Amino acid sequence: MKFIDYIYFNIYRWYYKMKINGREVNSESLTSMWFGLCIGGWVLLLDLIYFHFILKSYPPSIHKIILILVTLICSGIINNFYSSNGRYLKVYNRYISSADKQSKGSQIFLSFGFMLLPYVLLPFIFIFN
Repeated sequence: MKFIDYIYFNIYRWYYKMKINGREVNSESLTSMWFGLCIGGWVLLLDLIYFHFILKSYPPSIHKIILILVTLICSGIINNFYSSNGRYLKVYNRYISSADKQSKGSQIFLSFGFMLLPYVLLPFIFIFN
């Protein structure tokens, strides 16, 4: 859970700095949307590996439905989880002191990299298979 909280903190802090700099962003909702896309991507990747390599069949229409439903459901669950009782502020306050000591650019890069990794791996499954 600490790994997920830390990724949530990095993404939230990035959007929160945008908000402080005068942009009109909703940090909590955008962070939850990214998490929904991340979980949707990982589910799609594992689903594709299961259908393509284990069952040896590939129904393409089911993947679109699974991705849309998982992304929406996970975004709502994560938004509800972190928004209730101010959990996003607890996570933010827990990691803010250690984040100022670390390199900020690399932490954001690693967090977004983890979230986008399944979408980078998906084309390689089709290219090399």
